[in-house]
Amino acid sequence: MARGRALGTNILTIESAVARLAGGFSRPVDPIELRQAVAEAIETTALGELEPIKMLPGVPSAAAASLMKLWRAGVELDGAEAPRLLDMAAIEAAVMERLPASALRPQDLVAQALGRVAHAKSCFGPVTIKGMTELEPIWRPLLIELAKVVPVTWEAGPREVPAWLEGTPIKVERSEPHQPEVSVVSCATARHEVVEAFRWVRELIASGAARPEEIAIAAASVEDYEDHFNAIAADANIGVHAVSGIKALQTGEGQAAAALADILLRGVNQKRVRRLFGLARPDGLSDEWARSIPRASAMSDMARWRQAYAVEGAEADGAILLPLLEMLDRGVEAAEDAGERILEGRALLIWRRALETGPVEALDSTVQDLKTPDGLDPMTSPIFVAAKDLVTTPRRFVRLIGLSSRGWPRGTGEDALVPEHVVRAAVLNPLPLVEADRRDFRTIMVTTSGSVTFSYPRRDAEGRALGRSPLVPDQPVEHLRRSRIPTAAMSESDRVFARADEFASTRIAVSARACWGNWHSEEMTAHDGLVRANHPRIVAALNDPQSARSLTMMLRNPIAYLWTYGLRIQEPDDDSEPLTVDNLSYGNLVHNVLERAVAQLEADGGAARATTDDVGTAISSAVATVAAEYEADNPLPPNLIWRRTLDDVGEVSLGALSNTPEPLIGQRSYVEVPFGGETPVPGVNYPWNIAAEVTIPGTDIKLRGRMDRVDLSGNGAQVNVTDYKTGSLPKKPNELVLNGGKELQRCLYDFTVKALLGDVEVTASLNYPRAQAILPLPEPVETLEKLKGYLVIAKANLLAGRAPAGKDAAGDYDGLRFALPANAKAAYLNRKEVAMLETVGPLAAVWDEK
Repeated sequence: MARGRALGTNILTIESAVARLAGGFSRPVDPIELRQAVAEAIETTALGELEPIKMLPGVPSAAAASLMKLWRAGVELDGAEAPRLLDMAAIEAAVMERLPASALRPQDLVAQALGRVAHAKSCFGPVTIKGMTELEPIWRPLLIELAKVVPVTWEAGPREVPAWLEGTPIKVERSEPHQPEVSVVSCATARHEVVEAFRWVRELIASGAARPEEIAIAAASVEDYEDHFNAIAADANIGVHAVSGIKALQTGEGQAAAALADILLRGVNQKRVRRLFGLARPDGLSDEWARSIPRASAMSDMARWRQAYAVEGAEADGAILLPLLEMLDRGVEAAEDAGERILEGRALLIWRRALETGPVEALDSTVQDLKTPDGLDPMTSPIFVAAKDLVTTPRRFVRLIGLSSRGWPRGTGEDALVPEHVVRAAVLNPLPLVEADRRDFRTIMVTTSGSVTFSYPRRDAEGRALGRSPLVPDQPVEHLRRSRIPTAAMSESDRVFARADEFASTRIAVSARACWGNWHSEEMTAHDGLVRANHPRIVAALNDPQSARSLTMMLRNPIAYLWTYGLRIQEPDDDSEPLTVDNLSYGNLVHNVLERAVAQLEADGGAARATTDDVGTAISSAVATVAAEYEADNPLPPNLIWRRTLDDVGEVSLGALSNTPEPLIGQRSYVEVPFGGETPVPGVNYPWNIAAEVTIPGTDIKLRGRMDRVDLSGNGAQVNVTDYKTGSLPKKPNELVLNGGKELQRCLYDFTVKALLGDVEVTASLNYPRAQAILPLPEPVETLEKLKGYLVIAKANLLAGRAPAGKDAAGDYDGLRFALPANAKAAYLNRKEVAMLETVGPLAAVWDEK
């Protein structure tokens, strides 16, 4: 109207026009206002059949929708006899008490407007109903009476004219229907339909056949295509306006609202707090606000948050953050206050709409369903629109998507709360959905002047075959394939993929193709662990002191050694609350308890002379201390499982200290004893120079680490070294020495003690507390010689650039199996097995060692 210079024209919806004629401050009930009033009303209103379900999250929205349908159908609930209508009447009465006096039901607005229809000439002047194909029955009597006072024109154009207009004083203006060019295409899936739609838009604009504002993509139900549309629109970089809006969650503001809902519903833990304040930073909070929070800790209660911000330097951030966390810790009861204090701008508007739309207990679902404008101008952009909206604002070029046998027309279902046997569907919904879809389709066909392209998917999301809609004309169909080369690409990636030669020359394609080919080759390649000889990263890693873990990895899985110590790749941390404590963490708990317990027993007169009661007391104290430290820094399983785990840790620790070798004369015990330059605990005296360099004789491999326990005799001539194993006892334990390269501690520790203390008698043992078994190392000298030989081969392989996957690759305890091809154990490793064995050469013999 503005472009046509229609000065003085007032554009109103039918509801607003009736309210204007009704006069005063009268207005129609706002849908959001209605939902909020219904939500409040059903909490305190006694209902009959609906009583058991009235507090479920979706009931307020369903009740508001049903109530509005009843009003627009003109169904009066006073005097109703059906139990369901009595419930709706109770809801209606409670709602009207909560709504402002100016908010009137449709039938009340019509009644008031009919009493003032004589003023229509002053209120309106000539009235034109533009671009509509039907009008709800509640408004029809008023429109007929209005036509007796002022000229009323139903501007139908080429659209169908409702039958009820016949014989009324309303003037109907018609025009000849358009005859658009028609084509039919089928696509693989719904997503493929959207891809082809964007290609079509690009082609129309690029060729000059159409201006952006002349193009429309329409579907009977835009909800079925929204996710595909929004994802592809971002990649295509074409400004296609989504008329119904985009999901709020696809904006940063919507994500901030969702993060707040998540934390209120599920609790204050580190992951959720980091997410929230990464999206909505309170004023005054520094960029380093999280520096004092242990990353491994879940921080799932306020005590830990207070402890984290009690450290020096964190007080300023704590003064801002802790009051907010205290508020968030109250849960959904603080929803309104939390939104006002933490969110701002559009994020706050989204939050307020969420609170108005549904119950606070369902905030995450409510935020997920909210939409927000995409910020594009529909008057200068192509549009993605529902068919029912396109019929009022036709465009020259239209692409109708979703025209499958199931998608258009859609089936008509009963109302959620007012079924057919209570109020007939013909009364509650005069224009059924199936008929509305058919009418919209016919209207689009006669109002589009350029071309209409029909599109339907051949398969649904589950892969089921789909037929085309009966509305699609019977003419040849162009079956589009996903891999086809388009005339106009929708995006840069689409353009590159359409030019195979150009794409093949890009670095990413060359790399991907080489990787794919190498993985499927039976030969060893650069993608399987072959690198150039004497690579600086490998040389640097081998020059560093080695631990028992790194040497085991060098022997049993060279590529993991390359990734871990050469490239510094680490297994990702999981900061979510686990269901159980993993094996590694459990072992650390036992070792820490044993360390503290032995240290306490030594301070109280010596571990070798401790009684059973002394040991039990020391372990109980150590479990409490270690548990507190673990809880402060790590995510925890459910409390019952956590307490049972601690009990088990105590039992295993007691078994470890109860089952020890014969005490040495004048024995002194040490725990977690560092060597080879490992960082010591301040203030602790150790039995040797911990900074002394330890090198395996006959090699240049240096060692560094910690021994679980060292018992030294009073004269220093005898030493017992113990390595605790919290797992189960292996089969035939007395026959195992190197155990395929997995068991190196006894051999390495035996040699290390002799290197640091000189000519002493050393017994290095494995202690299995669960089985009450102690396994001393047999023939330490011969074992060390054998191990040296394998280590020399392993190091030479690495320096030569040979680092294939080994025996432990893709195993249950391989933390880096994510870096291997999918299902590596079943396919990739089997395919490469022969080549890998040839590459490691004699080293493979260690995997068969007892």
